[in-house]
Amino acid sequence: MPCSIKVDRRAKRDALDIVAGNPLAWAEIDLFLRALPSDPLPRNRREFAPAAFFVQLPCGVYVAWEIIGDMVRLVTLGPSHDILVRVLGVGRQKPRRSR
Repeated sequence: MPCSIKVDRRAKRDALDIVAGNPLAWAEIDLFLRALPSDPLPRNRREFAPAAFFVQLPCGVYVAWEIIGDMVRLVTLGPSHDILVRVLGVGRQKPRRSR
């Protein structure tokens, strides 16, 4: 069963700004976000904070998300509806570690 997913309101707005007039970026972001609940720990992820990750899509856009829930269970048993994947941002700049 896939994880639950929530996209931050700011991330939605930023994604819409990026994809305006760029259908390739829209297709890549859409494909990634649709796959994320079933695969919240993709191989190409990079960690930037505890339980927070990002990837750079082929179009150059970064997508950042955090996992809320039992990481051990996620790693051992796989995705489940009691794990929340919260998309933190979509942008052209690499996410930075918060202080």
